[in-house]
Amino acid sequence: MPLSNLIGTMRIWRVFFSLFLLGCAEAPPKIQSLGDAGFKDFAKAAYSHPSSSFRNFQFCSAMKGDDEAIKSIFNQALYDARNPLLPGSDEEADQWTTLAVLYSIGEDRFLAVLSHEYAEVQRAVLGPLSHDMIGSSFPKVSKLRDGLLAKP
Repeated sequence: MPLSNLIGTMRIWRVFFSLFLLGCAEAPPKIQSLGDAGFKDFAKAAYSHPSSSFRNFQFCSAMKGDDEAIKSIFNQALYDARNPLLPGSDEEADQWTTLAVLYSIGEDRFLAVLSHEYAEVQRAVLGPLSHDMIGSSFPKVSKLRDGLLAKP
């Protein structure tokens, strides 16, 4: 197994283990109003049963500010941007998940993690978010998004 695969696997297990120990409490009030009915159901299930799936663990951990979980969400957005027709690709769910993490950890923390990613990852994360979604609530994110999308 190549070293990069081993490191990636170790990161996944670190996130899984930390979520198993920490669990999630109740969904933050701000994210309870985000997304469509499907996302709201997912967020509610993730918070009520964080150990029921890796996706729930990842989501809860990212909402608590775990760098590796946040990066996993960013990488899922990149995967979906590159492969929009493949099974498992769900850009709309990525939008709501990204926005929920942004609201939960705050703009500065979100940008601190995102700043360590390649421009392609940044575009995949921020590109699907509209100005209506981030607008005046997150001016730094909006500015970065506009700058990334203006470049070819």
